[in-house]
Amino acid sequence: MATPTYDLLATVTITTTTSGTTISNIDTIGAGYRDLVLVLSSTDNCVVYIRLNGDSTVGAYSSVNAEGTGSATSSNTGPNSTRFTPTSSVYGGGTNIIQFFDFSQTDKHKSMLSRASSSANGVNMATGRWANTAAVTSITDLSTRNAGDTFHLYGIAG
Repeated sequence: MATPTYDLLATVTITTTTSGTTISNIDTIGAGYRDLVLVLSSTDNCVVYIRLNGDSTVGAYSSVNAEGTGSATSSNTGPNSTRFTPTSSVYGGGTNIIQFFDFSQTDKHKSMLSRASSSANGVNMATGRWANTAAVTSITDLSTRNAGDTFHLYGIAG
């Protein structure tokens, strides 16, 4: 079996404080890949609020989160949301990695897996579902980002 490779499809570097960072044309730049991986490196705020294809329909997203800080743990569910919220308290700079499975398939809902870590606040993991069968054409992070934060979007061949 061939080993999957990560191919860089897009990079966005934030140059000034901004909200609503979008990577578009994913159907074009991601053609031929099975999954996507979005890697956010943040100087201050690793929390993300993901919206796919601009879909803000109530109930379109659901998630299950678990966190650990080294001294405490927590978990929660996020049904009936207008966005995928894979992290809830990972502040202090760090990395958030979100994998989007079968992003171009039009016969199933989209599944997501997120892993985040911050040297100041611990780790977080989440799974999510976008209740839509459309192919993913854009990913928007609704969070406020600071200069120096970066997004890297990778394609994984299947």
